[in-house]
Amino acid sequence: MNTDLHTRDIALEYQILKELKELGFQTAKPESLDSPAFPDTFSPSAFHELVRRCASNKPEISTRWAGSDWVYRHVDLDKIGFSPVHLSSFKMIVFLEAVSHSKAASCRQRTVRIVLTLLKHSLNLRADQLYITYFGGHMDLSSGLADQSEIPNLWRREGVPKENLIAIPGMANLTNVVRTEEPAGPRCEIFLRDVYGTFVEIGTVVFECLIVTKKHPLAFKPSGAAVCGAAFGLERCAMVSQNSQDIFQLPELRSAIGVIESDLDPHLVELGANHVRRIADAVRTGMVIACNTRMPLSRARRARVCDLRNSMMRAATSLGYEDVPMLVERVADALQEAGHFNGNRLAETVRALFYDAPDQ
Repeated sequence: MNTDLHTRDIALEYQILKELKELGFQTAKPESLDSPAFPDTFSPSAFHELVRRCASNKPEISTRWAGSDWVYRHVDLDKIGFSPVHLSSFKMIVFLEAVSHSKAASCRQRTVRIVLTLLKHSLNLRADQLYITYFGGHMDLSSGLADQSEIPNLWRREGVPKENLIAIPGMANLTNVVRTEEPAGPRCEIFLRDVYGTFVEIGTVVFECLIVTKKHPLAFKPSGAAVCGAAFGLERCAMVSQNSQDIFQLPELRSAIGVIESDLDPHLVELGANHVRRIADAVRTGMVIACNTRMPLSRARRARVCDLRNSMMRAATSLGYEDVPMLVERVADALQEAGHFNGNRLAETVRALFYDAPDQ
């Protein structure tokens, strides 16, 4: 039986979503929403649109949704190849619940409890192994956010030690402080500490209860409903589940890396490992886009694809490659032949995505 990370990814996704369904969450299909993967703004996926819709309503009864979608993290592009935990695209598992504001406090506690239950059952993680950052307040913000003392108490009541709860003053632990008429609120980020002492983020919990009305100075109004939920990066969760410290051990990335390394002198393989990883990641993301984009690339999306291509080109040039488009096709073919991606003429599609269309 194949027990590589790819197989574990699928099993892990199924396990988490199955448990959420048993808890009463409905399955949300991103393709049924207007906002596709790889959106024009930096909001990561179609589920942002679902949050927006839920926050705009005033539900008489709670609304619970769960699902998964691909995310393109253009803001992490400079980290790719140099970080063992960053990819330019990853699968995100999301669940959220929308309730009236009178039920928001109990919903926040329930959300934290569900998060810890999922991590225990799917990754065998205890509450005392986690480190949680939370919104620590900001002098310029008006009232209306969840009480700052309430958020750490949510986690303490479920077994997270006080010393593992870290307040972050300022805007870093607020969702959306840049777009008006969009949901906003305090958030928590969930970290593990690896064997080297490095903190690795595996998920985010949001408590969105406001709508941004003004950016300068920042001002809010209550949202139509309070939205509580969480998102987890599937690849990082799979990495954790197998006690790995390196996300580039994903089998599709290993397949891509193997093709690139086969062309290189062994000394260059070692010296240029960061460049090799950057190329492998870019082609993998190209395959993800080719298989999953549900709408034509807009001008903004095209600009991001060009950024990804240019990053890959610099890495390939550093390794001495002259025909990079051919390298892209070879790596894409290897990924498809290994069974990591399915579709017709994917290698040609990925090459065209990077090279055939105009830059902007």
